[in-house]
This record gives sequence, C-alpha cells and structure tokens, in this order.
Amino acid sequence: MSNFTKCNFFPSVFVSAALVTLITVLSAQAQGPAEHQTAVVGQGHTNALVGSLTSFDTDGDNALNIGDYARAQLVFSERIKNLGKDKKGSFAEVGLRAGLFEALLWQGNMTVAAGELKRIHKVLDPLTASSTEHDKEQVNLLTARVLDAQSWLEEGQGQRDQPIETLKRAIALLKLDGVHSHETWRLVTCMGHLASLYAGMGGYNQASQLLQEALSYAKNSPSIAPLNIADIEEQLGSMLFKQGLAAEANQHFAIAFAMDHA
Repeated sequence: MSNFTKCNFFPSVFVSAALVTLITVLSAQAQGPAEHQTAVVGQGHTNALVGSLTSFDTDGDNALNIGDYARAQLVFSERIKNLGKDKKGSFAEVGLRAGLFEALLWQGNMTVAAGELKRIHKVLDPLTASSTEHDKEQVNLLTARVLDAQSWLEEGQGQRDQPIETLKRAIALLKLDGVHSHETWRLVTCMGHLASLYAGMGGYNQASQLLQEALSYAKNSPSIAPLNIADIEEQLGSMLFKQGLAAEANQHFAIAFAMDHA
C-alpha cells in the first residue's frame, strides 16, 4: 500500500473513520452478493515513500500520502502514458504502476485495480527473474510494496487464506538485511494487517505475538512515525483485552494514549 494514510493496522476495536470508509467500499464491491497506515494501506501512513527505492514520482506519491487518490490516479496514469521507451519494462514502470494500483484500490475500484496488478506482474516478474545482487534490494522492496497492496485487494475480494499468504511473503522480504531499515513502516504495516486477519479468525494470541514483534522493529526506527507506533500499541491492547488480559491491555492503551497526545 505507498506509505499511505490508509491502514490503521485495523485495530479490532479502534478503527479510523477513513479506514471504515475504505472497508465499506471494498466490502460492498467484493460482496455485491458477498486501507493504510494512519492507515496501513488502509490508510493511515504518514511516512513518506518519496525518495525511496519504491517511489518514482514525487507528485503521485505525495497525493497517495494525503489521501488524494483521484489525483494520484491521474498523475500515475499520465506518467505511465508518457513513459519513454527506455523506461518501459523497468523498475520505474513497476513503481509507477504500483502507485496507480494503490490509487485505484483505495478508491474502491477493485476490478480495474486487479487488471493493473496483472500488468505490474508482467513487468516485475521478468525483472525479478533476471535480477542481480546489485538490484536485488530494489526488487525486494518493489515486490513487497506490490504484495502489501495486493493483500488488501484479496481481502476486499472476500478471499480468506490468500491475503495471509501474500502478507507472509511481503513480511519475509521486508525482514531481509538492508531492507527493513529502509521501510520499517511497511514491515510494521504488513504485520498489523496480518494480525488483524489472525484476529478475525479468533487467533488473538497469534496476533498479539506478531504485534509485539512489530513493536520491536518499530521502536527507534527513523522510517516510522510515533503515531504509527501508537496504532500498534492500541491494536496490541485490543488483542490482549480479547484474551482476558485486561491489566496488560490497559498498559498498552495507556502508552498509545500518551503517544497520541504527546
């Protein structure tokens, strides 16, 4: 999901209004008859992607960061349309298409987003197959960005197991040496999303353990904002509370409250 403002790690109890809106849109389209960061793709990331190995358009990614998805869609579409021949089939095309995919997804346009995902893989898969040690880090980061957003698409389509597997793949890539230090925010975001899926299946203990691991990565990281850490603390408190661990849960709620009001 870019470092959006989308996904507030889907805390099981405390969910941002923006995230609720996203879930409503995705759910309605996915179930016809069946976010972010700050969202974690689900909206809420306030950490900027701009300047990273996954960002290839400052204007488009800034639009994603502030939740102006219509503008992001326009910017990325124009950039792709005017992409030079030397850039077609390159990392730049993958990055631009990833931004367009996210913009479409966060507007709830899942059918078109799914088509864009296929176009991304037509470019990314050959690059991955032919990658060298020199560009392996960029391949891993771009792949993780795509998988991050892909997991939300799959969830919005009503899939149960696939988004879990997709997030596990993204997390594995983001844990690699030299990768997580660049985009800890995305690693933590994916962990938060996965924890929410576990919780939705009643796996509160599994979710709690994952969130505690996420906190170990998040603390002291320069790529994640304090409010994002507060989201994790709050989500962890919710998971612990559901396990009947009220005293421990309250400790995390208090930490989250203090960070939110610092």
